[in-house]
Amino acid sequence: MVEYERRELYYRLGRMHDEGVFSKASIVVCFGFNYFAKCIVAFLLGAGVEQSKIHIVDNYATGEYKGVNVQRPDEVLEPFNADAVILLASSYNKAMTKQLKKLGYRRKRQIFEILNNASKFYKLGSRIKVTHPDMYNKILSNMVFPIYKHTHADLYQKMQQNSKFKDIHKGERCFIMGNGPSLKTVDFSLLENEIVFGVNHIMKVPGWENAHINYWTCTDGDYLGIWTNALYTFYQEVQKLQGKGVSCFIPFEAEQYCRLHGLDAVLDLNYINAQEQYTSIDQKMNIRDIDLTRFMMQGFNVVLTSINIAIYMGFSEIYLLGCNQSNLKGELLYYLDNCDIDSHAFEGRNSEASVVLKRKVKTQGILSEIKVELTQIIQFGLLYDYCKRNGVKLVNLSHPTLIENVPQDTLENVLKEK
Repeated sequence: MVEYERRELYYRLGRMHDEGVFSKASIVVCFGFNYFAKCIVAFLLGAGVEQSKIHIVDNYATGEYKGVNVQRPDEVLEPFNADAVILLASSYNKAMTKQLKKLGYRRKRQIFEILNNASKFYKLGSRIKVTHPDMYNKILSNMVFPIYKHTHADLYQKMQQNSKFKDIHKGERCFIMGNGPSLKTVDFSLLENEIVFGVNHIMKVPGWENAHINYWTCTDGDYLGIWTNALYTFYQEVQKLQGKGVSCFIPFEAEQYCRLHGLDAVLDLNYINAQEQYTSIDQKMNIRDIDLTRFMMQGFNVVLTSINIAIYMGFSEIYLLGCNQSNLKGELLYYLDNCDIDSHAFEGRNSEASVVLKRKVKTQGILSEIKVELTQIIQFGLLYDYCKRNGVKLVNLSHPTLIENVPQDTLENVLKEK
């Protein structure tokens, strides 16, 4: 349930940002130094809150995160500071709430508790998600979503707007372009009369404009700033889509960042809400109906999310390009030989994508990254099974590729068929 919990955290932080909570406070204190505390700091930095204004407080002060040092409570909270804002991110901080009250801080005016009240529900959901993913999804769909409609009315309305995409391309075909190195050999002008999806850094691939992209998807929080403070050059890059008639799909928790960088004024932004459990290495399941107006299935890869969107749009043929799953190769080489990571169709050395991969290997470890890559490959197979059951043709045109559970062909053969 960590994914659901994290998305809920960002939603609530976004509401607080819109209400001016952070801008009015002279100090923003994050009490505690755990995973969710780091998420809060990343959000604040990405949303433009000055680093000097942010403080991390913990009774056992040690270390730093994103340039913000962890401090003792008496260094920040005493003497009493009437402007301090306290953010609590999990049930483990209950004792801290009591500690703050003793110092004279007032709840709801200076102490903002986030996720505390729902912590028991989240913990139960986490256990169900791992052991019974199908049951977890049924609970989300049948019990959580009806409540969600009322507690998150603004977000629900944005989700309902996605109904305009239902079956708008029924019976047609599309091409989804990943960012893998095999894209270097593709003549994009061959796709100018096709319906094309681009993802993430497609705007960095030489000649990408010749493909005349219709849709663009980005779900990677490292680029959007919802997992770490944003890589701001990425937002400049996205503005290349302006005036090209491209419909964009991003996760709802990135809305704040898109507004901060002015993308909502120049792009057609559509928000998706990926909450449901997809699969893990040990727990496999069948995919249920795909609906962009409700909780979507979590894809561990932006191409997987794009396939879900294409299915909802009614495409009967979906072809994949630049889907080599080559990140694993780059990560292994970097881990074993400290080689530069070059797993994309654009320049790999010191690129933002390369920096992100290196950071993941360094902080999360190679075993974690292998699990993620393996889970993605499993998910491609699950989506292929779903497409096969529902009369949708899913074919991978990327060579070479680690995605061996999806039928392969060549772009030349497919273009001859039309």
